Amino acid sequence: YKKTLFFCDEPASSTKTYKNNLNLYIKENDFNEVEIKIFSNSGKLVLSNCYQSQNGLIQINTSGFNPGVYFAHIKSETQESTIKIVKE
Repeated sequence: YKKTLFFCDEPASSTKTYKNNLNLYIKENDFNEVEIKIFSNSGKLVLSNCYQSQNGLIQINTSGFNPGVYFAHIKSETQESTIKIVKE
C-alpha cells in the first residue's frame, strides 16, 4: 500500500495518511534537490535528508517509523512547506 502526497504552490491543508512508503510529487521544473525533514509529534527529528526527484516523484521509506503523527518539512530553492502526516 502506498499513499501519494502532492507538494504544490500551496501548503497541504489536510492530514495525509500512509503506511510504509511516503510519496511526494513535486513540480519538477521548480527545483532539482529537495530537503525533507520529518519530525515526530513531540518535535523530535526522525529523518533529515536531501532528495533528487525522479520525474517529479520523491519516495521516502518510513517502514522503521512507529505509527503516529508526524510533520514533514519540505524545502527547495523556491518553496518551503510543512505538512501533517499520519503513519498507520
